[in-house]
Amino acid sequence: MCDDETIQALAKAEIFHGLTPEEITIFYHAAQRVTCEKTATVIAKGQVGAALYIILNGQFEVDLPLGVYVPQLVGGAAERRMTKIQLNALRAGDCFGEYSLLAPQPHSASVVATEAGELLMIPQPAFEAILQAHDRIAKTVYANMLHTLIGRLRKLNIEWSLYLQNTVV
Repeated sequence: MCDDETIQALAKAEIFHGLTPEEITIFYHAAQRVTCEKTATVIAKGQVGAALYIILNGQFEVDLPLGVYVPQLVGGAAERRMTKIQLNALRAGDCFGEYSLLAPQPHSASVVATEAGELLMIPQPAFEAILQAHDRIAKTVYANMLHTLIGRLRKLNIEWSLYLQNTVV
């Protein structure tokens, strides 16, 4: 059974841009639906595992935990909380986990739900099997992944440039 609403949501995902509904359905059948409550950690920095996650709804934050605890005021009381750097904010149509598909290493950042949401998770073996069996899909998806990664890198370059311009050395 195929969920037409989910297929339409996947069609809006940048990683599937240029694929037909039938091609997107192949990924849908290989995926597992994941429901996340607010503050749920989907991926933890350092965790090993490879899967592609496509956000159907909700918002997620890509964080780099620094491993340093600093006192912060919470409800009038000082609590020690781990510091972090927010690398990206993601919403419906965005994907994450692509680094682990391209280079099998522990995750370089954490992904946390900033509001309740729903994802489709495609495990690496299923993802690779689809790409191995369908050359056109592979070419399209890899090109879209490259565009996504280049866009993120350009955004980061702009942010660093602005930071360095405003920093006295």
